[in-house]
Amino acid sequence: MFSVVIPLYNKEKYICRAVDSVLNQTYEQFELIVVDDGSTDRSAELVENIEDDRVRVIRQDNQGEGPARNSGVLAASNHWVAFLDADDAWLPDHLREISNIINRFDKVAMVSTSCIETSDSSKKVNIDNNLDANIRVINYFIEAAKDIGIINSTSVAIKKEVFEEVGGFSNFRAGTDLEYWARVALRYSVAKSNRITCCYYRDTGGVMEELSRVSQPAGPMIQRLKDLSPSVSYLLAVANQQSHILKRQDVVTYINSRLYSAMRQSVYDKNIEEIRSLYALRLKPSSLNMHLLGSAARLHPAVLLSARHVSLKFKRLINKQPE
Repeated sequence: MFSVVIPLYNKEKYICRAVDSVLNQTYEQFELIVVDDGSTDRSAELVENIEDDRVRVIRQDNQGEGPARNSGVLAASNHWVAFLDADDAWLPDHLREISNIINRFDKVAMVSTSCIETSDSSKKVNIDNNLDANIRVINYFIEAAKDIGIINSTSVAIKKEVFEEVGGFSNFRAGTDLEYWARVALRYSVAKSNRITCCYYRDTGGVMEELSRVSQPAGPMIQRLKDLSPSVSYLLAVANQQSHILKRQDVVTYINSRLYSAMRQSVYDKNIEEIRSLYALRLKPSSLNMHLLGSAARLHPAVLLSARHVSLKFKRLINKQPE
């Protein structure tokens, strides 16, 4: 029933853990497609040495994670495509829970379980999944406004026919997955289980981790809403053709949540002017928190920076980090 797609690029240290977590699923009706995106280490060789008829390796020149996922989807022979990142892992009942969601809501096109995050990739994660799961249809935009990781590329499965309608993944430097979830959610129903069935490791050299480590020169101040993120840019592009999109409260809430997140980051960057610029781009109605932050940047910037200093000291205290 499932085609499992793992995009792979230089994850020699982790790929066998990911593949083993698929092969050890209690739900056994699947094929596993590992797309090697031009790895320069032994990643692909390790997978090719696995003796299991359910495993296929596709090799291609390095194009990026989005195109690698697209190659896997094109090669998939089943109706549902489940994704797993090469440095993450599933718990044994992941596909079974995905199947439970689909059986509960057969009209949905994108489904997801929940992940546990850990910063220790050497740690074996054990979860008690004996509790009854809360499986429900969600409004993706409302839920993602509260928690942007409500769906991620290790927890999600999508109907293959959806790709024919909305196209494949793009290849942005960051935000590729979020842009794709927005594309799907704008057209189709989404369902979610709160059962934790996968592990997201934060210390494996993933895209967001690498971006946070590398000091980036300050870019131009965001003057246009569409420059905020790929997902926001997509929604605004659709709105140019279908004006009613920006009359949807869930879409407005989502866009404002991305703005608010950028405003908070600007607080830690001590960029008061950026906060003011972002606040001016807000859509109405916007949240009370956004109004408070925007007003503080306009009227009381010294208080805002003082609050930032206290917050950073508190974080260092918790994490026992030196100043």
